[in-house]
Amino acid sequence: MNIAYQILENYFEENKTILITIVMIGFLLNIIQTNGITYATSNIIDSFEHNKMPQVSTFYAYFVGFSIVYIIIYYLNKHLQVNVLSKLTQWMRKEFIRYIFMQNNEEMSQKGILKYNSLIDRSSYTMAIMLGNLLNTIIPNATFILVIVGVFLYANVYLGLGFIICNIVLGLYIAYVMGTFFEFRDKYERLTNHNTDFAIDMFNNFDKIIYRGTVDEELENYNGRFDECISSALDYYNYSNTQTFIMMSIVYITIIGFIWYLIQLRSKNAISIQVLITFITLIMLYRERISNLIQSLPEYIDFKSRIDFVINKLDEKKFDVSSWGEAIEWKIPRALYLLDKFDSNN
Repeated sequence: MNIAYQILENYFEENKTILITIVMIGFLLNIIQTNGITYATSNIIDSFEHNKMPQVSTFYAYFVGFSIVYIIIYYLNKHLQVNVLSKLTQWMRKEFIRYIFMQNNEEMSQKGILKYNSLIDRSSYTMAIMLGNLLNTIIPNATFILVIVGVFLYANVYLGLGFIICNIVLGLYIAYVMGTFFEFRDKYERLTNHNTDFAIDMFNNFDKIIYRGTVDEELENYNGRFDECISSALDYYNYSNTQTFIMMSIVYITIIGFIWYLIQLRSKNAISIQVLITFITLIMLYRERISNLIQSLPEYIDFKSRIDFVINKLDEKKFDVSSWGEAIEWKIPRALYLLDKFDSNN
């Protein structure tokens, strides 16, 4: 396991109670939205259709009650997320620095040691954004899909099974293209950072380049790197747009088929009008949630590629991650022994 993910795992271990609470609250919010607010809304519409004003007032009261409960729990959920995410960046910086000093590898050179600060800042900030994206987008939307799958299965087995199969197809396709996604993004990240490093080296050797008269050669070299970086960016984003289009097509095919099946059930009086309205509302919520989930995938890939690049840079500096535990257990007692010996000799 590399440095960033090991530190993040330690952070999860220290905050597992609050993280589990956030996930459970997300389930509760989705249940309130699907089985509470949506149910009350559909019955209000149906009561208006049949001119049942007392029932309209009753279900409106339910709607208000569910909405108040939802807002309160939503605020609590956001409060817990703020407590978890606000300290993550600084906590990761602290752990990075602690491990670097604890490691104390004899092969580590002091050359470029100040670059650690930039690598630590980038990886800490990226991991914080990645965790925020996980808590705010991926987990809530994934749990919402699980909740409505349960609702559909409870109402109609064939409806639920068809919905499950369509989402399995979508998930398998995402898993199939994910490897190529990372290949394009890793190449783009690598070229972008190498291009940035080359530009920094040019500025650091600005006087030498002017003195030697190699300005045209250096600029030509930089332009070549620049063009290669632009080409890699176009390849990645075109591939990302294409795959996003295919994923969204699968989603809309699912929605179209789902609504068609609901219409067939209603035409045969197999479901009530309230159930029809409820399910159409849920499928529209599903469209919104799954769209957000698909659109967040490129962001997740961006974050992971940046972190992997930082890890590779640390590995280039001979940062031996695998020996942390042994190094920490051995070198602290040895340091104390050397200090004690120094005091005895003096």
